[in-house]
Amino acid sequence: MTLQVETWRRLEPNGQSRAKTKKECLAKAAEARDAHRKGVLVTGPRQTFGAYLDRWLDNHIAPNRAKKTTSSYRQMARLHIKPALGNLTLASITAARLEDLYRVKRETLAPRTVAYLHAIIRSALARAERQGTIGFNPCRRVEPPRSKRPEIQPLSLEEAMQFLTVASTDRLAAMWTLALHTGLRQGELLGLRWQDVDNDRMTLTVAQTIQVIDGAIEKGRGKSDKARRTIPIPGPAATAMRQWKARQNVDRLKAGPAWTDSGLVFTSSVGTPLFPRNVSRRFHQLLDAAKIERRGMHTTRHTTATLLLAANEHPKVVQELLGHSQISLTLDTYSHVMPGMRLPTSSAPCWRSILVVRRPNRAVRWSDRWSAPRKSPRRSFWRGLFLSGRVGEPPGTRTLNRLIKSQLLCQLS
Repeated sequence: MTLQVETWRRLEPNGQSRAKTKKECLAKAAEARDAHRKGVLVTGPRQTFGAYLDRWLDNHIAPNRAKKTTSSYRQMARLHIKPALGNLTLASITAARLEDLYRVKRETLAPRTVAYLHAIIRSALARAERQGTIGFNPCRRVEPPRSKRPEIQPLSLEEAMQFLTVASTDRLAAMWTLALHTGLRQGELLGLRWQDVDNDRMTLTVAQTIQVIDGAIEKGRGKSDKARRTIPIPGPAATAMRQWKARQNVDRLKAGPAWTDSGLVFTSSVGTPLFPRNVSRRFHQLLDAAKIERRGMHTTRHTTATLLLAANEHPKVVQELLGHSQISLTLDTYSHVMPGMRLPTSSAPCWRSILVVRRPNRAVRWSDRWSAPRKSPRRSFWRGLFLSGRVGEPPGTRTLNRLIKSQLLCQLS
């Protein structure tokens, strides 16, 4: 790169100068030399932020992030960033402009959305700084918008039982039962395949999810490696899924050639994937029928975790069941449950039995199956899960689970 400053009119490539005096021109030339020594492109800051944002999304975000994340970034850029900052050059993006943008957006957007907006801009400008396109990221001088974690509103034990009673006559009763007993996310429920269900071991594997991206249903992987997990199926959920399988076979015969063999567990009457928005709408209708305050579909997941922790289950077990990437996420989200909220003693075994397996003369949690020492094939054989108030024994032998004193209090177990 060569900078020519013999005369103040030769600073600009087109022969025109934006400096009013020769002194100002020389000052700009010195500034350009300094930026060049630091590796900053002289023409970089003249790019518009909108054009740079498009390249950043195409070249960096799309190849390295999930499709849903990329779609969310593009939507935020299209609706909120480009209208306000898209026509400005990168050099014109200052801390003051960003603060003005956040102040205006706070009037119409939730605090968490404004914080999300700031995170996108900060990430984009950070990469521009690393590439030498700009010399400094102005987001460093901006105080991030504060946002509060939304308070979770799980169902109580009585509300959960009431909801399942109302939902028992619904077409998707098996899905509601499975959701409350396993804490699966909505996308994990809708993406569950029959090939991922092991009827012999009474377990299911979370291998894919269903997401809506740009208005279309797409299949994807879990949020993290921890999200791809194998968990036990409680007795009531297993029974409901067997009933659902029989009903799905009837739907297949009725649909005939119109049936779509998607391989999914929960489908429409013609075998196509369920649209998440329709499932959420039906969930709200069932809450209304049960006379329970409306909540999001994620409430079933919060309910599972809350009831297990209230039953004095170990947070590490709950983390593995929910598929949280770190136990700190479990502790931060449900910390309010552990100090004071406790279920009655007679109800605690009901929820704990979901995650307990039996070995001869010893009961351990299901998560210990992968770490328990194996002295011999015979002694290391897992007898089964405590499901539906029964101890899992070899086929043909069933005995009552004597840890559960009252079957009436354990309708959810």
